Amino acid sequence: MKLLSIKESRFQEPSYEVSFSFRKILVPTTSHIGYSENVIKIAIDMALRYGSHIEFLYLRTSNNDNKYLKLKYVINEYCDKFGIDCKFTIIDIKNEDSIRAIVKYVKENMHDLVILNGKTCIEDDLKISNSLVSILSLILNVSVLIIR
Repeated sequence: MKLLSIKESRFQEPSYEVSFSFRKILVPTTSHIGYSENVIKIAIDMALRYGSHIEFLYLRTSNNDNKYLKLKYVINEYCDKFGIDCKFTIIDIKNEDSIRAIVKYVKENMHDLVILNGKTCIEDDLKISNSLVSILSLILNVSVLIIR
């Protein structure tokens, strides 16, 4: 058996840089399951492969907003299917800006990675995504993964 040098073995053994860098992942979601499903699957895959802890975040604009129930059900189905523990958090924002609410939550809970959905159905969503990415990555020094 040939012993490999450090330089040679570096490329043949798996790296666990990702698992140490992205321990705590936040996934802001919307009630549109079609737009959120791919992001949910990718977050769960990261948890499976790297042992990351996932938190799904839903911003509720009113007490009558129950759109998150179906989304929460879908997320729980995926997590149960793969044996992943995940957290589903609802924040009541009412009149608060959604960008400000997400930034505040990330800052308070010290997430390593925020996974955002790049598919938007409204032009305003695109503006929100651009602003949010800038604030998270440049000001809070949090990694951002945009899924299209």
